[in-house]
Amino acid sequence: MNRTPIRYLMTIAIVIGVSACSGKQTGVQPVPTDYLAVALGQVDVQGGLLGIATGATGQISQVEVHEGQSVQRGQLLLTIDDKAPKSAVATAVASQAQANAEVHALEGQWHTAVLRAQRLATAAKEGAGDRQSAEDGAATATTLEAQLEGAKAALRVASARTAEARRQLQLTKLRAPAAGQVIAIAGRQGTSVTPEMTVITLLPASPLIVRAELETQQVSAVSKGMNATITDEDTGATLASAKVDRLGVIAGPSTLVSDPQRRAAIRTVECVLTLPADNGLRVGQRVVVRFPRQATAARN
Repeated sequence: MNRTPIRYLMTIAIVIGVSACSGKQTGVQPVPTDYLAVALGQVDVQGGLLGIATGATGQISQVEVHEGQSVQRGQLLLTIDDKAPKSAVATAVASQAQANAEVHALEGQWHTAVLRAQRLATAAKEGAGDRQSAEDGAATATTLEAQLEGAKAALRVASARTAEARRQLQLTKLRAPAAGQVIAIAGRQGTSVTPEMTVITLLPASPLIVRAELETQQVSAVSKGMNATITDEDTGATLASAKVDRLGVIAGPSTLVSDPQRRAAIRTVECVLTLPADNGLRVGQRVVVRFPRQATAARN
């Protein structure tokens, strides 16, 4: 019996199977015919969440807000124990005052010495005084001038220390850098904090956006101004409409694909979409972004 046809068919089957496996490894996903492109996305806020650090070292003395509270720009959020900074300011101010008094005293002495040196020089020139006295007077004026310059430098240093001490005192009062909503508070009264520690996380009152990840082979089908539909990743329900604001210029690995093999195989480009004001979405919510074929008419 001739088994050649059977072997030939088995070989073709193996080749087709290998090709199918290879296609899966590329990470390329078929796009439904009703859409130009489909991408995973995540709801974000323009500028991102604000992690606010005190910039000071100490213990929280009072938390002025609570999680979920809406705040205005400049509103006091919490205070740090300010006994040490206040003491530092008082010490710095006293040192600055002393340095300032030293400058004023030396200025008076220097001006007097300059006038005396001029009189002695005139007298020596006219023969009414000796040359040595004129030289001594000039030397005294020069010495006082050098001391005055040193005192002025010390005053500048003292002034800078005072300014820094006052800045540190201001850091004990943490204020909202922008209007928004308090999302998290990482401390309470008595909690020790450091300058690098984020103690309050704020959701700024800025428009929400969607950051979608377009696979590189889909990028050419999408352009700025194109309309898109935002759907729930789990249920497929339509959540909102959106419009492409910008496309990234760098391709990189996906951060939203859960399958590690596919994530390693594909490269994506960020696509940022704007949302209408009342969209009902939440920051961090995962969605699917679909670009209908009729969306081409909405391009700029």
